[in-house]
Amino acid sequence: MKYMIGIGLSFIFLLDGCVEYRESEECKKITYMTFEEFRLQELEVLPAREIQKAKKIYIYNNLLFISEEEGGIHIIDNHDKKNPINKSFLNIGGNIDMAVKDGYLYVDSYMDLLVWDIRDIEHIQLVTRKNDTFTYDSQNYYFGYHNCGFDLSKGIMVKEEDK
Repeated sequence: MKYMIGIGLSFIFLLDGCVEYRESEECKKITYMTFEEFRLQELEVLPAREIQKAKKIYIYNNLLFISEEEGGIHIIDNHDKKNPINKSFLNIGGNIDMAVKDGYLYVDSYMDLLVWDIRDIEHIQLVTRKNDTFTYDSQNYYFGYHNCGFDLSKGIMVKEEDK
């Protein structure tokens, strides 16, 4: 019986801590973007830019694909291993993973699957977007904010500085 009371009290203290966290300054920085608003944003092939926070590296033929934390993918021409050339950047919000097969780059964008034709690296094109391919889980994004009271019905969790 004492054991059950101890567990119950521990649970109450944990809940109390979550409520305080939800009202923290960090949680106040969180807003939402509807899924429709997110999908209206243009998916662009941008000029090369400096890598800020690299996550994953994928090698395909003489190309390197380096994901930027939740921001997109850098494309590096690695024909000359001593002088790699940063070619372009795919601006893809909510990107965590990627794969390449037969000249096509497959990437996630929060809950959607994007397929890019990379057979001509100078003219990369979005081939298709398959909506709702994956389950959107806010805990995969913005680590440390998952205790802020996420509400899936409001859309994608967005930090103030990401707007």
